[in-house]
Amino acid sequence: MPGVGVTLTSVRNFEITLDNGTVRVSPSSTPLPPNSRVEVLNTSTGNLQAIDDFGSGSSIAMQASVGDRILLLIAEKNTDASQPVSIVFNKPIFVSGDADAYLHSQNLLKVLTRQTGTGGDFSDITQQVRFEADSGNRRITVRFENPLQLP
Repeated sequence: MPGVGVTLTSVRNFEITLDNGTVRVSPSSTPLPPNSRVEVLNTSTGNLQAIDDFGSGSSIAMQASVGDRILLLIAEKNTDASQPVSIVFNKPIFVSGDADAYLHSQNLLKVLTRQTGTGGDFSDITQQVRFEADSGNRRITVRFENPLQLP
């Protein structure tokens, strides 16, 4: 999180503000479509808050401090399951040899899923994906080999 009282508007569809020890995530002037689920995770504290219909007038608030890392998880409907997902790091990560084999053997990344809106446990689907590294090992691309199979 940046300084207190600063509103971040660079995240598409969101405004994020830290004030008095609370981070508030609100829709921007260009909100998400109706019935869009949004989860906010403070990776520094492990606090997770969610709302199933993040529309105009709604917001998510939780305790946070300057320097905390906030992750927004935004549900997307009617997506193409064959499209890859990229994870981008600010520094290169070490990968020895084949990225897929190395990341799987070292258990460095896990790919988790759960049914939207259930609030239930996450299922590990890491064995169903293939990892690729590029951009000097700063970007890991996750490719789904088959349609996702949930346990």
